[in-house]
Amino acid sequence: SWQDSSDVGGTAYELQQGTAAEKPTYTATGTDKGTVTFDPDESQNFDIVPQMVIAESFTIGFRLNVVAVGGCLLADNDEVGEFMRLTGARELRVKLANGAAMNFELDTEEWGDGVLILTRDEAGDINLWWDGVRQVVYHNNGDEVRVDNLGVRKLDTNPFDGWIREVQIYDDENDILTEHIYESLKNL
Repeated sequence: SWQDSSDVGGTAYELQQGTAAEKPTYTATGTDKGTVTFDPDESQNFDIVPQMVIAESFTIGFRLNVVAVGGCLLADNDEVGEFMRLTGARELRVKLANGAAMNFELDTEEWGDGVLILTRDEAGDINLWWDGVRQVVYHNNGDEVRVDNLGVRKLDTNPFDGWIREVQIYDDENDILTEHIYESLKNL
């Protein structure tokens, strides 16, 4: 399992996988130390225990490398309509509370090796950042975020293809926090 290193606010989250074939590979040594690699052919993923619910502002950051698009980053593996999915070479699709799909487009680059940050402010504006740059497209949605999985969505579909070195999730949003997350993730 991959344990929550913060345990702030009294709720500790743990990423775990009870099915051996679905457990992502962890690299413990060498230049790739700390890397978790997801094999989409095995639908590798982690369950988030307990389910994470964010009602208002948030900042979610990933240090990742996307090998192929089509897979989910965070999602609900029990209910439909809750996911963050890389649906195109430059597109991230987000659905909350089984509402309308929100497509976020990278301004110039394609997914690959980098830092992805998604933020939502108190007004409900959701912004995508890639490698420290806020992208032009944004959406407004105040629905609750409910996720219980890293790597797939209901039920074990759209597996992520790539690796992740770290995920940071906060129930707050501001430019200083976003910059600090980017700075902490960019050299991992």
